Amino acid sequence: TCLCGIISGIILHQPNAQVVRVVVIGFVIAMLLPILLLNSRIRTRRAAILKSLPGVLDLIYISVQAGLSFDGAIAKVVEKMHGPLAEEFARMLQELRVGATRKDALKNLSDRCKLQDVSLFTAALIQADQLGVSIANVLKIQSITVRTKRQLTIREQALKAPVKILIPLVFFVFPA
Repeated sequence: TCLCGIISGIILHQPNAQVVRVVVIGFVIAMLLPILLLNSRIRTRRAAILKSLPGVLDLIYISVQAGLSFDGAIAKVVEKMHGPLAEEFARMLQELRVGATRKDALKNLSDRCKLQDVSLFTAALIQADQLGVSIANVLKIQSITVRTKRQLTIREQALKAPVKILIPLVFFVFPA
């Protein structure tokens, strides 16, 4: 972008100060645009993971209750579900098949997602695995917890809606 700004300034016979301004603005845009786009994709991916987490937890819980092992339940999630969380579980399953321990695979899943709900889920599974507690009970509790948290978040957003609607209402609807 800097080179394009300099060349266009020379060809169009622009003053040096204006060419420098264009080059600096182009440089700043070229540096910030990829960062902004990447952050936007990260937010979108994390929102998709949070949205699909309760359904995935339910499917894992039902699969474990039906008699599948935890690894089999994860394979069922990868088979039946789509989206970023299913992709992360597929990667975790590949790590398990390569020879990583379940604890390491779960920690890597948590590190990749960097979401509090996923971190709590993986920590609960690691602890249940270490203590020998039934994974089905942990999955049930985690599913209920995630659903409750999601409902509270939705209620909180619903309570904020009237405040957000007030400004356009006052400025655009009431004057008419």
